[in-house]
Amino acid sequence: MIVSKVLLDRFEPLLNLGVDINADAVSRSAFRWAVGSTAHLVDGLHGAVVFLGRNEFSAQSDEIEPPFFFQIERNDIYDVSIGLRYVFAGTAVASANVILPLNSDGLRADAIPTFGMEYSW
Repeated sequence: MIVSKVLLDRFEPLLNLGVDINADAVSRSAFRWAVGSTAHLVDGLHGAVVFLGRNEFSAQSDEIEPPFFFQIERNDIYDVSIGLRYVFAGTAVASANVILPLNSDGLRADAIPTFGMEYSW
């Protein structure tokens, strides 16, 4: 489910909810969510800040064999996505984004940057 609404011709708060269902073991399914906002900053420049989460329905049922340095009980993940998008030359778009972890659950990168460029004619 996705809900968003443009406010004051400048801000667009958003809420995104979903479920990853494991049909073989429903208890191993996970709830996914995103909440944040995009904003028109100045002419052609837009920004976004979105908090992302993944919450498992229950604890891990299978232990890692042989035991690693630690046993994972749950893989709840919390991140923040921060990005900018610039529209120029009518239909060209340049974008930059970074996803930063907010918790240290599991082996994850310190930052995941992305860059993009598109042009329509």
